[in-house]
Amino acid sequence: MFKTGQLSRAFEIDRTSLNHYVRTGLLNPEMLDNQYHTYSFQDFVALSYIRHYRGLGFSMNEIKALTRQKDNEEKLQCCQNEMRTIDDQIRLLQLKQRFLENFMNLLRFYESYRDHPVLLSVLALGSHDRGKGEAHLKTIAEMQSYIDWALGEVQE
Repeated sequence: MFKTGQLSRAFEIDRTSLNHYVRTGLLNPEMLDNQYHTYSFQDFVALSYIRHYRGLGFSMNEIKALTRQKDNEEKLQCCQNEMRTIDDQIRLLQLKQRFLENFMNLLRFYESYRDHPVLLSVLALGSHDRGKGEAHLKTIAEMQSYIDWALGEVQE
């Protein structure tokens, strides 16, 4: 049996958190005559799971559902689902990172050539169609190609 102080020190959490887990039904300590709680080995194990789930970002409702499941296969399935969610989030963040890098390069390019006569000529030409239907320039390479083309048009 563990006292509140022992459990809070073992898991490096405060008594308020322990009391919250008791109120939400995640832990079921025995109440002594002096109104102190004593925690069983099952509570110790449950708190270990709770701390892991919290560290993984599971919500309190998800933790309640997971701790009530007796079958480890269900817990493994939930963890695998969370792993897929994390993989999706990583892919999305990598996509955002590439987009941001491209945007930063575009900003640097615009800053470098802001007052360049060729760029000013390109802007003056507007959305001139070079026969390829290019109304919008999507990449720096396209912009540079367009500027090279426009430079040839301006010089002719």
